[in-house]
Amino acid sequence: VLSIVVLMLNCANAQDTLEHKLSFGAFLLPSIAYRDLTSNERTLYGQQTIATRNDFEIPRFSYGIELIGSIPVSRTLAVEAGIGYTETGYRFDISKVTFGDMIDPRRGFTYTTNARITDIIFDYRYVTLPVRLAYILGKGKVRWVTKAGVSVGYLLMRSSTLVSELSDGSQFRNTTESTATYNRFGLFPTFSTGVGYALNA
Repeated sequence: VLSIVVLMLNCANAQDTLEHKLSFGAFLLPSIAYRDLTSNERTLYGQQTIATRNDFEIPRFSYGIELIGSIPVSRTLAVEAGIGYTETGYRFDISKVTFGDMIDPRRGFTYTTNARITDIIFDYRYVTLPVRLAYILGKGKVRWVTKAGVSVGYLLMRSSTLVSELSDGSQFRNTTESTATYNRFGLFPTFSTGVGYALNA
């Protein structure tokens, strides 16, 4: 899952010099998340399945929060590490999904329902340990910050939520958890760029 960070709010105690070696910050990371599937299988069925899923899946809003310690190595570069929480995933394009009728195998008749499916959301929730290199351009409270690194993630929960709209206009959400069927640990490359604002500079 790739997350493109569009805003960073830095609550760190930032310095323009190297006199103070260590600073701490809290980061809010709104982003757009999606995934692009690939397969090692070369069978026609496998390739068609992957292509269909990639066509159905669309980006969704994601977010993360981090507590980071930063050590400057020069006036423009710093090494960062810390702990964070990330909720990411993807959604289904409902316009491309077809749901078959529910047919009773004993009697053959079709059950009818007044519910209309409006969204299918897939969630992956991780606790993360990020390590990255930061390039900082500018001085003062407002700076342009570009970062690249890796995060070790531990999967807390994987779930899928089916959102339906009933005939009276109300919504019904049915969430199913399937964390046990997934690898708990993951390694994620990260890249972000945006404006950083130091509340205490």
